[in-house]
Amino acid sequence: MLKNLEKSIAFHQSGGIEVGENVVIDGPITREQNLHIITHAHTDHARESQISESLGNSGAEVVMTEATRELMGYTNLNLRTSHRYKSLEYNAPRVFENAGNVEVEFLDANHMLGSTQVKVVDPNLEYSIGYSGDIGRNIEKPIDVDVLVLDATYATFEDKRRYTKEDAFDALAQKMLEFINKGDGINIVAHSGLLQSTLHNLGVRKNIFGFEIWDKFPEVLAGGQSKSHAGKIKHFCNVYKEFMYKQPNVLNLKDDKDDTWSLEVDNSRIAIFSSIEDIQNNHLPTFVCEYNPSGYDDPLTKSQKLKEGYHVALSEHDTGNSIDKYIKNVDPKLVITDSIRANPDTRADDLAILIKNKLDIEAISSKKLMSDVLFL
Repeated sequence: MLKNLEKSIAFHQSGGIEVGENVVIDGPITREQNLHIITHAHTDHARESQISESLGNSGAEVVMTEATRELMGYTNLNLRTSHRYKSLEYNAPRVFENAGNVEVEFLDANHMLGSTQVKVVDPNLEYSIGYSGDIGRNIEKPIDVDVLVLDATYATFEDKRRYTKEDAFDALAQKMLEFINKGDGINIVAHSGLLQSTLHNLGVRKNIFGFEIWDKFPEVLAGGQSKSHAGKIKHFCNVYKEFMYKQPNVLNLKDDKDDTWSLEVDNSRIAIFSSIEDIQNNHLPTFVCEYNPSGYDDPLTKSQKLKEGYHVALSEHDTGNSIDKYIKNVDPKLVITDSIRANPDTRADDLAILIKNKLDIEAISSKKLMSDVLFL
């Protein structure tokens, strides 16, 4: 284990990663830190209450990419007007004098729009610290750090899939076309970010559809059990469109009397959801996009839960040989696998053991540090 590591990094039970005395990444301000870094707009990394608290701290600055700020616009945060918000774009390291001259660099994490890897160089620390954030596959430019905190969501070096992500999008488009030709409506379900990426990738598959899918279906319906669910979907789609992703126009239908959202059943429409629990017209063909560790041969399989449902093996998280390559390219002295966001957290322990045994790089899970002073 590296010497004096406890002076460089600490982990908070909320998921925050504290770097030195002045920086916290994806967590709450706990010790009057002056810099709050947000890696991306997913709520397990960017909690509205935590960011609001930082914005209320007289000395704190909140740093994220401009795309992440735009995506966070669905919240009640005043990121557009607050002078404490600071934008940082990829490949443009910046020194923050307010945080003890800490230098921060963002590099694309290929997870969702605006997502970033983070490198922190603090002149008062012995080691440069990096956080992968949630990373997608095949990172073109990894961070160069001594200590790497690594996403362990689906992390394993074993990947038996015999298809690519592009194959999965192709399979989805081909099966959708079968239902479109019969005049059927379609439900598409995916988490925020992956949903918009899926819509974009359908939009560039004219070779499969034989037509521009979002010209044929210029308006899709966003559904949810609450107004906020549907409103967030629409907001994310609009922001992705601003950043040149192919997106349909999104409609939300609501019942003003009881402030709930409802979808008018239309057997010829496409409807989009961020959760399978939100589906109201579940008699329609439904495509659920999520990671499938057991679907090795076919990216599209029949669902066991839905009458006319299909599972599409898609994920915005890195796994398999790609994460092996990522760690080698970073070439850190120490890897700390993130236990807080791994489910189950033993996955982070398993990944740390794999890294040590296969790559001969010192590694430990953040859970293993809980008994030490590093976990707050």
